[in-house]
Amino acid sequence: MLPDYVHTFGQWLLAKHGERVHKIALDVGFTCPNRDGSKGIGGCTFCNNASFSPNGRESVPLYDQIDSGRSGIDRCTRAKKYLAYFQAYTNTYADVQSLRVLYDQALGVEGMIGLSVGTRPDCVPPAVLDLLAEYHDRGMEVWLELGLQSAFDESLEKVNRGHGLKEYIETTIAARRPAFRRSDGYRPGCRAKMAGTAARAWTSYWTLAPTASSCIRCMWSRGHNWLTSGGVGNTSRYRCKSM
Repeated sequence: MLPDYVHTFGQWLLAKHGERVHKIALDVGFTCPNRDGSKGIGGCTFCNNASFSPNGRESVPLYDQIDSGRSGIDRCTRAKKYLAYFQAYTNTYADVQSLRVLYDQALGVEGMIGLSVGTRPDCVPPAVLDLLAEYHDRGMEVWLELGLQSAFDESLEKVNRGHGLKEYIETTIAARRPAFRRSDGYRPGCRAKMAGTAARAWTSYWTLAPTASSCIRCMWSRGHNWLTSGGVGNTSRYRCKSM
């Protein structure tokens, strides 16, 4: 079992809060700078949120998504504490006031003890860090999930990320500065590190992992395999064996 070898996020939350805490995945209609034209179009070549998001690209009201998530959790583990997981696309890619409204709505739900915000490292300006620090100062759990995907700029370019390792390192360091941390601070982490990304062998993962985590003091990290699903740029490359 994984918990026998790794101190998991669930274990950490259980030890801190004395009961299970579950994430509720949310899609509130954000986009990304490599989708809307500000940095590129088409998005990352591997990205197909409909393949893993409970709400896909359907326009489901925030509270309905939370109710659905709570119902599913109640059937499985009956946990009563939750993190609002702003998951789909870039969840800091808006003005601070718009972000505040969305975050406040989620945190106003009974049992919601904090935020987990998935985003890109090039979309977290100081004003957003200050906003997240405000929630932490109010006693909320705040987890900042910075998507990296690969520590190799060559691979990031191939998958159309629109940023490099430099932006990830800079943003992680900024999120850990005392001016932003306020007390013990919210927790920056590596949202996703994909083993087997384009032009890299599995062995490259062991270079990626310490670079993304230990060297810049990420509080946590998450890894997963390279996935090619239908309807994305990688599909045709995979079929013609150019990956």
